[in-house]
Amino acid sequence: MDHIEHYYDGSCEIAVSARAKFGMIIQYDLSSTQLRTDYKSSSYLFLPPQPDTVQVQTQANELPLANRPVFTKSHTYQAITHAIAIFNWAFWLACIKFFTSERGSAEQITNKVISIAMSAWNRTRASNWRQPPPTHAHLPPHAAQGTGVGRTGSTSNRTKQQKELARKIAEEQIEAVPANAAMIFTDGSAKDGHAGAAVVVLMPRHRGEEEGKCLLATQAFEEGTNNTAEMWAIGMGLQLIAFDSQCTVNPFSGHIYVFSDSALSVDIISLLAVPRTNQSLCHAVRELANNVNSINHIHMNWIAGQLWASTETRSLTEALKRRGNARPKAKVSR
Repeated sequence: MDHIEHYYDGSCEIAVSARAKFGMIIQYDLSSTQLRTDYKSSSYLFLPPQPDTVQVQTQANELPLANRPVFTKSHTYQAITHAIAIFNWAFWLACIKFFTSERGSAEQITNKVISIAMSAWNRTRASNWRQPPPTHAHLPPHAAQGTGVGRTGSTSNRTKQQKELARKIAEEQIEAVPANAAMIFTDGSAKDGHAGAAVVVLMPRHRGEEEGKCLLATQAFEEGTNNTAEMWAIGMGLQLIAFDSQCTVNPFSGHIYVFSDSALSVDIISLLAVPRTNQSLCHAVRELANNVNSINHIHMNWIAGQLWASTETRSLTEALKRRGNARPKAKVSR
């Protein structure tokens, strides 16, 4: 493990790059140039007075004027200093918990750091600070693809035009998946208090030499909600890939594309929403996704429900889900 000063003095290329990418995601410039100081000073938040600031009268007055702590009314300045503090913690935590022996590539370390930082940012971001967009070219952890939910309506009230648009969006998303990536299709539902979840996984070989085959799983719940089943299905899909990797000579390390018709589940896993119910389950699946993302790059995708039924995958997922609803087995606390 590096000396902690190396993390924050600007000499660690991974740290500098990760902080820049984190800033791009949250739409704030975290560069030392923006703060009119050097990188090390910006890491330790030894910042020169900014416009519209008030100097704090404390024992810190013994410090040089440029390094005294300041309060500011600027929302941008407050957000930037908050973001740097979060990033410093996220980088330190990633290094001591996940990469103590310097295992992992620069990309894996960066993804883990940003994943941790984004989780903290979304929990503590002030309401008047900028909202990270749902789509961003530099979203490495759990990159949530544009859903188009607002344009396609809901399952119960879609017009003919909205159904056609939703189907087109779904087809384009699926066709865009690289041949060397894995795809997870999930679904869940609830009826009369019972719930069922199902998942179909297509590994790269299932679109090549083993076309027509897949990995699949189903789970029924004696008590559960639609949201319970939707989130559970995502977790099952990720676990299926992990199990498949354990059974092969060369564990899968490619990208994973998750397709779910639950916009809420997609947003929760992508750190764009805070779970209000099923919190234990949501945090468990989110943690699983974070761990998988240190090896595989996960792409979360919303796909309109009941509009990809023409594919064999959708038909199979629906059948598995109905089978799950028909045989209650497990109970999940909500």
